Amino acid sequence: MTNPREKFNPEKKPLEELSILVSEDGIQKKIPALSSHFAGDRPMVSFFVPPAMNENGSFPIGAKGEWFHKMEIFTANLQWLLALPHHRFWSQIVYGKKTWDSIISFLQEAYPFFATHNLPDDPEIVQRYNEISHLVFCVICRATTQIESEDAWIGKAKFSDLLYNNTIISLPILFDICVVFGNHNKDEVNHIITNIFSFQPLYKDDLDSSVQHLKNVLSSIEERFSMSVVKVDVTLNTNKKMTISELYDITFYVLDIAATLFSFIDAYPEGAMILHLHRFEVSLAQFYEKVFSTVIKFMQELFGEKSGPYESLLFTVNQARIYFIKLFYLVIESSLNVIIENRTTFPEELLKYNTESFLNVVKESLASKIFIVDYEKMYPLEQDLNILCQVSLDSNKAECESVIELLRANSVCANKTRPEIVIDRKREKSPSLEENKIETVVTNGINLSDVEKDSLITEVKDILPHLGEGFIMKCLEHYKFKSSDVINGVLENSLPPSLQQLDHTLPIIPPEPGTSGKPDVIAHRVNIFDNDEFDVMSRDYIDTSRIHKGKRKDAKDVQEILDDKSFREELRNKFSELGIVETFDNVYEDEYDDTYDDIVDPIEQEGEDERKFVTPRVLQQLERYTKGNQNEEESGEEEAEQEFGNPRDRKFIPFVENPEDIRRRREARYGRGGFNQQRNVVGQPKGQGQDADVLKNRHKKSVHKSSQGNHNRKKGAQFKRSQGFIPS
Repeated sequence: MTNPREKFNPEKKPLEELSILVSEDGIQKKIPALSSHFAGDRPMVSFFVPPAMNENGSFPIGAKGEWFHKMEIFTANLQWLLALPHHRFWSQIVYGKKTWDSIISFLQEAYPFFATHNLPDDPEIVQRYNEISHLVFCVICRATTQIESEDAWIGKAKFSDLLYNNTIISLPILFDICVVFGNHNKDEVNHIITNIFSFQPLYKDDLDSSVQHLKNVLSSIEERFSMSVVKVDVTLNTNKKMTISELYDITFYVLDIAATLFSFIDAYPEGAMILHLHRFEVSLAQFYEKVFSTVIKFMQELFGEKSGPYESLLFTVNQARIYFIKLFYLVIESSLNVIIENRTTFPEELLKYNTESFLNVVKESLASKIFIVDYEKMYPLEQDLNILCQVSLDSNKAECESVIELLRANSVCANKTRPEIVIDRKREKSPSLEENKIETVVTNGINLSDVEKDSLITEVKDILPHLGEGFIMKCLEHYKFKSSDVINGVLENSLPPSLQQLDHTLPIIPPEPGTSGKPDVIAHRVNIFDNDEFDVMSRDYIDTSRIHKGKRKDAKDVQEILDDKSFREELRNKFSELGIVETFDNVYEDEYDDTYDDIVDPIEQEGEDERKFVTPRVLQQLERYTKGNQNEEESGEEEAEQEFGNPRDRKFIPFVENPEDIRRRREARYGRGGFNQQRNVVGQPKGQGQDADVLKNRHKKSVHKSSQGNHNRKKGAQFKRSQGFIPS
C-alpha cells in the first residue's frame, strides 16, 4: 500500500526527475513521482447527455433518476481528480484506466455553444450539467498547465511529450475544447491553445495535414447533395436519394464543422495562415454557393414554407451560413494582416508572393456570387482591397485594381457606404465575436427614424427569418440598435433573461392612441386640411376673417359673376407696364400689312422662273381620261384608245388606273424604242474611222457589261483549254 503522506520537493525538481520515498510492507523505497504506482483503481464512468422530454413535458420513467445517479458518480470523480496532488494527478491521467477517457467523453457528448438551447427545460438538470461542465474545464486547464507552483511543475520537453505521445491532447480534442468552452471562457481557451502549440510544434503539422481532410469532407457533402438534386426521398427508402433524417444530420454536421473551425481559428489566429496556404477560403466559398441553396430547396420541397420543421431547420442553416462567412473573414483577414504588418520588413519577393496569394483567393471566390453578396453584407471586401492597393508593391497595384473593378462589375459593392480607410490603423490579428459586427446604420444614439429602424429589423430578419419583428425591435433596443450584437446573441444563445422569456415570434405592436404624449386625435390623422392655412393642429394662428359660416349676404349669382368685366382694368395696367398691348380699343385693323412684302427669299426668287407646276399622277391619269391624254405620245394615245376605248364613252372613271394596264402599255412602248433598242458597236472596218455614236456605244457597252450575265464565258474558257490554249 502506498503511503498517503506525501513528501515535499525541497529541491524543486521537475516531475520527470522527482522521486518520492514510499513505504511498502515496512520497506522504504524511492519511486518516480510519475508512475503507475500513484494511479488509483477508482472506477470511472462516461458522460452521456440528459434524457429528452416527452411531448407532454415529462421524462420517461426512470430516465431522469438514472442520469442523475451516473452524473453524481461522474461529478465525484472529477472532484477527486482535482483534489489529487500534482504527481498523483498526472500519474492518474497517464496510467489510470479510463480516467482521461472519462474526461474526453464529456467533450464528445456535451452540447456545443450553439446548441445549448437543446438542454431539457429542467432546472435540476441544467444546474447539474453546468456544474459538470465547470469541473471538466478545470481538469482540462490543470492538464494543460506546465507549472502549477514552484515545486509542482514539468519540464517543457517532458510536458510536450506527455501531451502529444500519450494522446492527452490531440487536434480533435482542441477543436472540441474550443466549441464547447470557447464561447464563455474565451480568454482561458485562447491561453490553453496558444500554450499547447508553443510547447509542441507537431500540432501545427497535424493541423496542416488535416486541412486536406477537411476539404475532402466538404467535397463529399457537395457530392451527396449533387446526387440528390433531382428529388428528395420522403419515404425514407434506402437509395441514393436524400432522406429527411439524413438532411437533418448533414445540416447539423455542416453547422458543427463551421462553428468548430470558427471557434478554433478565433482562439488560435495563427492557424488561419495554415488554412490560407491551402486556399481553404475558396473551398468555403464554393461550398456555400453550391450546398446552402440546394439545402433550402430540399427543405421547401419536404416541408413547405411557413411550417414548423422548415423554420427550425432554416434557423440551423442560417447559423451555418453565419459561421462560414465569419470563418472566411478570419482566414482571409489574417493573410491581409501579415502583409500590412510586415510590409517594411519582408523581402520584396515574399511580400509579392503574399499579395498575389491574397488576390488569387479573392478572384476565385468572386465566382461564388451568392457567397460574395452575403459576405459583403457583413464585411467590406472592397475596403480590404483598397488597403492592399495602398501598401502593396507597384507591380501588384494593377492587379489589385483589376480585382476591385471585377468586384464592382458584379454589382457586389453597389450603393454601399464605405468607411474611411486608414492604413496605419490598428488591425486585430484575431477578431472576436464582439468585434466582427454588422454596421449598416451608424447608431451612436437611440433616436432613429422609422426607416432606419425598419432597415435594422430587415437586416436581422434576413439572417434569422423565424424571429418576429417585435422581438427583434426589443433586442435592438437592448443592444443599442446594433444588429450584429442581436444576431450573435441569438445564435450563441446569450440573450439576457428578460429577452429570452419573450415570445420569439412577437410582432410589432403599434402604440396606443395618446401614449406618445399628444392628444388622442393626433394618433392617426387623415384630413384634407393637413398642413394648410386652416389646419388648427399645426398652426397657432388662423385668419378667422377668411372663414364664414353659412351663406354670405353679399354673394353674387352666376350671371353677375360672368358679366363682371372689372378684371380688364387690372390687366390693362399690367400689360401697359409690360408694353405688350397699348390699348384694348380698336384692336382689329382691316388694312393690309405690307411691311414684309419687299423682303423676298433669294433662293425662292432665283428658282421662281425655273420651277414648274407638276400635276400629281392621280390627276394626270384623270386628265388623260377626261382630256384625251394630250400630253402622252401618239402611240400611247392610240394604244390607250384601242385598249380602253374613248374615255368619254366610259361610265366609270377609276381613281387609280390598273397597274397591269400601265405595265403592258410601258412594255409595248419600250419594246419599240426603249431599253431593248440595239446600239451599233461594230462600226466600220478597221482603219476607216468610226462614228461618234459607235465609239459612244462601245464605251457604254464596256462600262455596263457587268450588269448582264455572260453565261457562255466559262464554257468558252473551258473550250479553249481543251484545245490547248493557255492564257498568258
